[in-house]
Amino acid sequence: MILPIPDLMIAGRVCPEMSHYAEALYRKFVIDVVGVDLITSYQESDYPFLERYLEQQFKEILIPKMEKVYGKPFNYDRMSEILTLLKKTATIRNECLEKVPSPWTLLDYGVSLAPVTTYVKAIYSGGMLGNNMAKPGLSLVSEIVPEYHIDGLIFFTAKNCRIWKRQLTIMEKMERKYGIPGVTLEADMADAKMFSEAQIDTRLEAFFEVLAARKEKRRWV
Repeated sequence: MILPIPDLMIAGRVCPEMSHYAEALYRKFVIDVVGVDLITSYQESDYPFLERYLEQQFKEILIPKMEKVYGKPFNYDRMSEILTLLKKTATIRNECLEKVPSPWTLLDYGVSLAPVTTYVKAIYSGGMLGNNMAKPGLSLVSEIVPEYHIDGLIFFTAKNCRIWKRQLTIMEKMERKYGIPGVTLEADMADAKMFSEAQIDTRLEAFFEVLAARKEKRRWV
């Protein structure tokens, strides 16, 4: 192994397969695993309940388990220091995407996630709105399409992940409102058999043809 075997593993269950990953690692390395369920929200009114639910998991399950494994009280002051630093890092990271045109691609944004730990507010305050929630996601995409002069939308759908849903609704609305095309690419983060390179190539070729034909009709130019 490249990394040392930990004393405790924390699995954030956003996608269903995370539970299977955790179980497999537990069986192979015989280490304690705590699952934290990150429920997908559908609308902004879900935020308060989901925040309380996540906080309850930390206080009643995760932190007591950490104290038992490591044999000492949980250091809340130290956690506050770390989260303060991470918030500053996340703020700088987001500023890179707020510039028009953005100096970053989506790949840059994704790779930069490595030093940033996601916490409650990040999950339920817009981090994944574009994909997993039809109502606020639609509002967010509707704002950034003219702001960033977007010519088309490409969404990724993971068949085994409950959070990557409802892109079709967003694409249809944006096509009617702005006349821009969209395409969804399907795959699976665990099962390679669900991925078809030929299918993706076909979809992208068709998408780029439509994109070129409609580019001159952008309504914000």
